Amino acid sequence: EKCNGIESVVEEADLNVDNGWSITWNDLATTDEAGTTIQYYAVEDEVAGYNSVNAISSDENGTYQTITNTYAEGKEVTISKEDVGGNTIGGANLSVKDANGNVIASWTTVENENKTITIASGTYTLHEDSAPVGYMVANDIAFTVDAEGKITVNDERVDKVTMVDTKTSISVSKVDGNDGHALEGARFQILNGDEVVNEWDSTSEAYTVEGLATNVPYVLRETKAPEGYLLAQDIPFQISADGSVVSDALEEGKLVVKDTPI
Repeated sequence: EKCNGIESVVEEADLNVDNGWSITWNDLATTDEAGTTIQYYAVEDEVAGYNSVNAISSDENGTYQTITNTYAEGKEVTISKEDVGGNTIGGANLSVKDANGNVIASWTTVENENKTITIASGTYTLHEDSAPVGYMVANDIAFTVDAEGKITVNDERVDKVTMVDTKTSISVSKVDGNDGHALEGARFQILNGDEVVNEWDSTSEAYTVEGLATNVPYVLRETKAPEGYLLAQDIPFQISADGSVVSDALEEGKLVVKDTPI
């Protein structure tokens, strides 16, 4: 209440789900002992996550007041860049776009560190502009931040937005050029220019190489053929940012090296 310039607390209440977020005070005095009209008004303590200034509206008679809270802008969102093992990885260039496609934040990830950005409530897209060396670019992740700062991805509440990168991968098979059966005992190298980045001997199973850089011109070279076979020609190939392999020797997702019997 306020009377003769003096303010005092007459009643207090905690509004919650149990009381329907409403309270009624009855039998309040209209005047003080001197006959001066008492003016009553509601004041709300500061609420975490909301603007401290609240809008108060009254009905025509002034007997019913409504306090409308507005959420404070600027919600903290944590973004994590991880590998399939859950390790936080560095070297990825990420950006966050708003619903209109505008970039509102961009950064390069740091190993063992998450990124926290402050944004208004709304719908956003986490985009990977370029992946770390040896990883393929991940798909975009759409997420929403509500007025309370709660984060939702694919209709599920999450504590942070996590984007997972998968290492690039190619498989190499060595086969007979006539009947296609697997050949053992061939020696292979993968070269980046003059640098040998991987080397192995073929077995009856396809050999898988992980972690090659994307958009780099590699050469698959056979340096030793199985007994009774001719060396195959070099096979150039590249791995695209999305992990797909580009090569004329690609068959059913594998690089197939065919040796011709002598």
